[in-house]
Amino acid sequence: MNRWISGDRKLLVCEVIVVLSFAVCAPAVRCDHIYPVRVVSYANLGAGVYGFPDAVLGPPTKWIKEPGGPGVPSGIYACSMVYGAWNVSPDGLPLVVTLGNATVQGEIIVEFDPPIYDDPANWYGLDFTVFGNSAFVGSGYVTYNTDMSTYRINNNASIVGESVIISVSPNGSDWYQYSLPVADSYWPTNSFSWDAENHTWGGELDPAKPVDPNLTPNDFAGRYVVDAIELYKGSAGGTSYDLAQSGFGWIKYIKLTSKGGEVDAVARVRKPLTIAEAKGLADGTVVSLGPSHVTAGSDEFADCCYVQSFDRTSGIKVMGRSAQAGSTVLVTGTIETESGERVIRASWLGTQ
Repeated sequence: MNRWISGDRKLLVCEVIVVLSFAVCAPAVRCDHIYPVRVVSYANLGAGVYGFPDAVLGPPTKWIKEPGGPGVPSGIYACSMVYGAWNVSPDGLPLVVTLGNATVQGEIIVEFDPPIYDDPANWYGLDFTVFGNSAFVGSGYVTYNTDMSTYRINNNASIVGESVIISVSPNGSDWYQYSLPVADSYWPTNSFSWDAENHTWGGELDPAKPVDPNLTPNDFAGRYVVDAIELYKGSAGGTSYDLAQSGFGWIKYIKLTSKGGEVDAVARVRKPLTIAEAKGLADGTVVSLGPSHVTAGSDEFADCCYVQSFDRTSGIKVMGRSAQAGSTVLVTGTIETESGERVIRASWLGTQ
């Protein structure tokens, strides 16, 4: 299993022995309609905690249990663009699956229900995202308390990662294989925003929103991580795909193959949500709004604003971020209920 210590450009190989309960082996509970409902088949997976196929079901990794090593203290680490998913979660569950090795190809096939459709109305016209455990190389070892306001991505924006090949099928028989992009590469998973004021990780970012496909590695070169996270525009990262390239109008099955690459999660892409749609979702859901109009903002409030749909049919309070009244914004955050009022606790807000 590959463990990324991005600052020294070193690839350390760790053997981790973890005693897993029977519950880990049982089929994973369906977490959200944006994730696969089951693993259909698999072959030649990794050893130990990297060989549990159901680890690819559900959302991408948020927190990682770091056992510690040279230059790296033990502790609970956030999954970020400079510290990729590996080992186990804080409660000891497997996080990623390794596909094959240098000489043997591994494979896993997952099923979505309902199907994933080719939908130009999705964010950037993309339809699904694959999360691996790649990471940007940075300016030293990453620890649980590294300040991402002072930690830089290297000047080449290079990453530590492998290549996972993606194929799709509507029926499990007819397949289309993407030549590019490969997964477990750009863009590294980044599960949270960075709270620069308190020097800690902030709100969750959205795994159902892709990274802007117009970005290139040069956009990240030499940047502080706090600024690089802003370039994700509320996305949690991953490598995203457009079904239009496959010629299929819809698919149910995604096949992932590699000689040593990792898979953390697979997610369908959502459309930009209206305020009314966001308010209809359960508390704790991460949402990304389409363009919304700021009706009251930074001139009145330092740490919140109020946004409204352009047809004026719905509005909502956005906590934790602000913008000037009259501006048009995009918002990513978590839907909550506060004193009976639906609000969004923002992890990212950008003006258009």
